[in-house]
Amino acid sequence: MERIQMQAPGVSLDACGRRPKRATCRCCLDNFAHPFSPTVANCDGGDRGISREITIHLLNSVGGSAMTETGRLLGSGKEAEVFEYGALALKLYRRAASKASSFREAANLSILERLALPTPKVHAVGEFDGRWGVLMDRAPISCFADQFVSTAGRAPLEDMAQLHRSIHEKPGDGLPSLMGRLSARIRRAEGLDPASRKRLLLELDSLPDGDRVCHGDFHPWNIHGSGQGFMIVDWLDACCGNPLADVCRTYLLLHHAVPDRAMGYVEAYASVTGSEVGSILAWLPAIAAARLTEGVANENDELLRLAGLSP
Repeated sequence: MERIQMQAPGVSLDACGRRPKRATCRCCLDNFAHPFSPTVANCDGGDRGISREITIHLLNSVGGSAMTETGRLLGSGKEAEVFEYGALALKLYRRAASKASSFREAANLSILERLALPTPKVHAVGEFDGRWGVLMDRAPISCFADQFVSTAGRAPLEDMAQLHRSIHEKPGDGLPSLMGRLSARIRRAEGLDPASRKRLLLELDSLPDGDRVCHGDFHPWNIHGSGQGFMIVDWLDACCGNPLADVCRTYLLLHHAVPDRAMGYVEAYASVTGSEVGSILAWLPAIAAARLTEGVANENDELLRLAGLSP
């Protein structure tokens, strides 16, 4: 059994050795089974034989008795794992840099909460055996990706585009700069010769900046619920910038996962917002080159091609 200590303002911490009860596995919130982040969990209520459990012991601020909850592994991806915590979800990052990632996502969500966007609410940030994580609201079980992949026609594309537009209508004050992030990633991307790197940075500098909220990783597997009950998850890379760059990032992700729907999504977004397809795809070289830093080696050849660096 592993013990988690979560830290929150005004909350004291404790841990005990009581054996946890097995909880009923629920569907995933984040880093669940989707094409962008391979996992060991699925979305049918099972966990493929995984028996790992965690227990969270949280004392209330006035020294009352410990509240013990059992958490089951919901999803496991490249960046993090997600566990149940009662009605909430606990996202634990893997890497040595997980402390910064945890606080960054929590800070982003705190900013977005003020904007009344459909995002999880943060309840605590804490450490677990050297791993840092975020305790947050759990998303609805249903995943928009099921509809997006299985439903023919433009309806799911337009629904997703409308949701994307609602994000872009909000001011991005307080979030990191999208232009700054892209520039930094292009500068450190491996496999770029000096001339290509310089050209990409000059192209990026010629594109129009913006001041809107950008999700940074918007795709159907990060959308849960339906209708008025949508919740959008995974806001680690939220930033402030030009919405068309954010749409181009979505195009790039869909191009790899569901290529037959990628251009249709760009066209749907352009239609519902009055944007131009060409203005969205103008960001593709910079967006593709920046993704080279994300450790997706199986995509590198295609990313170099989309960045205009190979035939």
